[in-house]
Amino acid sequence: MTRKRRIALSVLGLILLVIVSGVVAWVLIGLRPKWYRPRQLSREDLLAAEERMFGTVADFTNASQMNEPFILELTDEQINDMLAVRIDRHRILPDYIADPVISLGNGAAWAGAMVTWKGKSSVVSVRIRPFVDSGGLLHIELDRLKAGALGLPENFLPDTLNQLEQSVTAKLTASRSNSEQAKTAKKNKDLMTRVFTALSGTPVPANFVTREDLQMAVEDIRITPGLLEIQFRPMATGD
Repeated sequence: MTRKRRIALSVLGLILLVIVSGVVAWVLIGLRPKWYRPRQLSREDLLAAEERMFGTVADFTNASQMNEPFILELTDEQINDMLAVRIDRHRILPDYIADPVISLGNGAAWAGAMVTWKGKSSVVSVRIRPFVDSGGLLHIELDRLKAGALGLPENFLPDTLNQLEQSVTAKLTASRSNSEQAKTAKKNKDLMTRVFTALSGTPVPANFVTREDLQMAVEDIRITPGLLEIQFRPMATGD
């Protein structure tokens, strides 16, 4: 075999490899995780979910002001209903992100959403492992970032989180004229800022003030299939 023929075959093989790799990547990007099942709620279902959400928030508020330890329990169905209500009411996600889903597993949660970029849609997902250390700081570890079944580089995450934070906080604080709504919006924005700081890899204090003389601290976070448990304990504001 002549040298020119070997070079031609090598180039042809390289081209075929690139084409096959591109096709495989395209197929992998189009795959959906088995756990990714977006909630399809009618208008009546959304109203019912909103009522349940208000009840959960009221129960949490009451418990957090009692100066006693308590555990907040949320199923992945409750969490996904809350997401559906928030998105329907406030449109808190950027336009290119839709149908977010949380799936609770053994010690970690999977979060996924349909992302459309340059005409191609794919379920982008990430594994989330939150925990509170002995110093009372909240850590949120992210790994296994994927588009469909294709792994994404780690440097994809910071810019995406930054864009998501800007969109969420801007929409939470937009068009608020009533003073009580403004206060609630500020609290939501402060909470989201803290959460996104933890998501970016910087631990944050896992406590919040519930009344002038009391604050609650997150003592433990437990994730089991279908269930999230957050354990709270009271602490004096001076601690």
